[in-house]
Amino acid sequence: MKNLYKTVLYCALSITLLANISTTLLYAQMSDGGFSEVWLSRNIGARPIAMGGVYSAIVNEPSGIFYNPAGTAFMPNAPTFNTSVSSIGLGRTHASLAWAQEILPHFGVGAGVNNLYSGSFTGRNVQGTPTRDLNNNHISAMVSGAYRLEYFSMGASVKYINNSLNGANISANGFAMDLGVKLNVLDLFSFGLAMNNLFGSMNWNTASSPTEEIPFTIRTGVAAEFGLNEETIMSRTSITGEEELVTLPPTRYILLGLDAVMNQFDATPSFIIGAEIVPHEFIAIRGGIAVYGSDMGDAKFLPMNYWGGGLSFRPPLDMDFNIHIDYSISNEFMTNDRIAHHVSLIFEL
Repeated sequence: MKNLYKTVLYCALSITLLANISTTLLYAQMSDGGFSEVWLSRNIGARPIAMGGVYSAIVNEPSGIFYNPAGTAFMPNAPTFNTSVSSIGLGRTHASLAWAQEILPHFGVGAGVNNLYSGSFTGRNVQGTPTRDLNNNHISAMVSGAYRLEYFSMGASVKYINNSLNGANISANGFAMDLGVKLNVLDLFSFGLAMNNLFGSMNWNTASSPTEEIPFTIRTGVAAEFGLNEETIMSRTSITGEEELVTLPPTRYILLGLDAVMNQFDATPSFIIGAEIVPHEFIAIRGGIAVYGSDMGDAKFLPMNYWGGGLSFRPPLDMDFNIHIDYSISNEFMTNDRIAHHVSLIFEL
């Protein structure tokens, strides 16, 4: 009960800090629509999407490098992979592949590819006459590294970005970077802060060779895990031989998180809550929703611009690796039923 009280207290303090950080970012009163490469602000991976994008303080599997590179430092020293695909309507697909692991004590690395394919459409001239078939393909490739101390980590990612209008010989190339930190507060909860797409710009190959800036995103949040079957055992240290009490990580738990997400040209930040419940070692139930944010430029409660839900299955296969099968749905304004579907596979070697 005492630990629960401390967790609530520290979470309240972090939420206050989180709100203050978000408030200081309200310097532009425009939506981010129409700016270069805003697809990079889409949530990635079935697990984060199911939780509404609440991931800046969690980031404990490879797709976390797309949210907060600091999480890479806490990965196991065996390779872990995440592959994900989303059906988002109008012939569009959003796919990703990520890898992360610890390669040296306290130092982890990762790499990821993020792709949005916008489908095929017909090009027309100024008279409206069909000319050719076109398709728009966006891709981002990144490498990430992070270093950690016992309770703190910091990380950075560098990404190459390409936007190609295939069939018209028009394309743009650019670079951006992510920075992030993650803090474990007294083993009670975690705090994360990340800045995505910093210093980003795209250079086009058209006659005027314009350069466009990429809007950045700042996300910060807290997350706390409550074990349902936590165990403690007595163990003897190999150094002094003395007995010590060791807490085993729970295999069944409830994970709660809160994120504030601010895109550069948003009129207001979005505050999102997310949860993951693991009632059994082989299944997880997830959900998340924005409790405050922008709705057509107006700030309101429950704007419904971020929400998600999903399941994870962890079959006990007799294999040399573990596999997670994640499925989620989320809101998507460009589908007939306003719902997008997402599937991810996580391989732990």
